[in-house]
Amino acid sequence: EIREKSHRARSGTDKKGAELAQAFVLIVVARRSAENMVAQVVQ
Repeated sequence: EIREKSHRARSGTDKKGAELAQAFVLIVVARRSAENMVAQVVQ
């Protein structure tokens, strides 16, 4: 029972980590596209 609980908690943290990683990637992509837009406007 204890092992099952720890496994469940670990999978929960893995899910949270994956969500954080996804959000980070989205932020990086959004920033890059924004920089590209600014560069186009400057040109």
